[in-house]
Amino acid sequence: GIRYDVESRGLGDVYKRQLITIPFLIACSKPEYKNEHKINYKTIKNLSCQNLKATGILQLDTLKLDGKESSMEGEFFIYNDKIGFSDRTLSSILFYDNQGHYITSKLSQGRGPNEVLGIDQITPITNNRFFIMDEQWNLFLLDSCFRKINQYRINWNSQKSLKQLLKNPQPEDTGLYEVEYTKNRLRQWGENYLLFPVSSDTKYINGYEGKNTGLYYSENLTMALLSIDSGKVEKLICNYPLIYQKQKNLVNFKFSLFDTYEKRFLYSYEADSLIYCMNLGDTTITSFGIAGKDMNQNYKQYFTLNDASHNFSKDRNKFGYYHSIVIDPHHDLVFRTYRKGEHSPYDGLQVYQQNCLIADYQTPKNFTFLGYISPWFYASGPLDYDNEQMIIYRFNLNDL
Repeated sequence: GIRYDVESRGLGDVYKRQLITIPFLIACSKPEYKNEHKINYKTIKNLSCQNLKATGILQLDTLKLDGKESSMEGEFFIYNDKIGFSDRTLSSILFYDNQGHYITSKLSQGRGPNEVLGIDQITPITNNRFFIMDEQWNLFLLDSCFRKINQYRINWNSQKSLKQLLKNPQPEDTGLYEVEYTKNRLRQWGENYLLFPVSSDTKYINGYEGKNTGLYYSENLTMALLSIDSGKVEKLICNYPLIYQKQKNLVNFKFSLFDTYEKRFLYSYEADSLIYCMNLGDTTITSFGIAGKDMNQNYKQYFTLNDASHNFSKDRNKFGYYHSIVIDPHHDLVFRTYRKGEHSPYDGLQVYQQNCLIADYQTPKNFTFLGYISPWFYASGPLDYDNEQMIIYRFNLNDL
């Protein structure tokens, strides 16, 4: 489970960067959309069930990791029974043992064989390799010793000129999209692809203003599949589910959450209580999911970029939203974390077995589930800058 500290990144900065790339707009005619990859959410079978075995406050053991070797800006992940920390400022990866003791650091910033230009996201992939994306569309494929096997920039693989794109924008035109750096995540998809979130925020079609906002939430795609071999974006997938079409302009809670494991792909969005499950073999989709407890979801709708970005941090603090999904292959469980909102001293953690909710715990604020190192489950907590410590929680689920 990787980053989700969206609060540290201003929405305005992200939008500004996206809007700069597209000059003043052309065309007034309504675009004709032809979206082959559109998912019809009305026909998806909902397999939700509930068999609650545990609720209440999750009992946690707290580890305090020494942050002196790091900038403390980044996020945790689990790899080979170690706790990894991808340090965004130092462009390095720190490893700690399962007790939280520092072991070693890999990589640094630069152009050499054991260096990368930056780290925004890292994910372990098959054959003991790693894949890294920086904040400038650079991609790095590394071996198990963190030596570079390959390096390239994202190739958006767009066949159209900017003029053509803007004249009649289609939701499958890769040239209209940008990496969703506000809440980025990398996951392997099958043997040959990587999945990451994208957004399309041109002045012509966006999630907050203009006559095409409805199209944005019904037609726009939210994730990209990138070839590990070539760095090309081969396909865009996953339009927004029905809640975004009913309550338009939920622009400050439009981000996706997802995880993959072998042929399973689970995804959802911050305002949606349902989790969608796709089988990569035959692309059948089902859904499951029970709403979190005590979440303030009385979101505000915004009709200008200015209003949305001005209230971004305040909204993310005030309101509740679904935060991350992690597949645990060791026990065939799915963990979903959620934020309740500022009215509550807690956040939440749900545990699903198959499609059934079996536990819904209260957790400390900013609790982010990471994964399993026998015999414990691990999660990250807040950063203690004053004492230069990073908080990691571990816990068992013996009550399930």
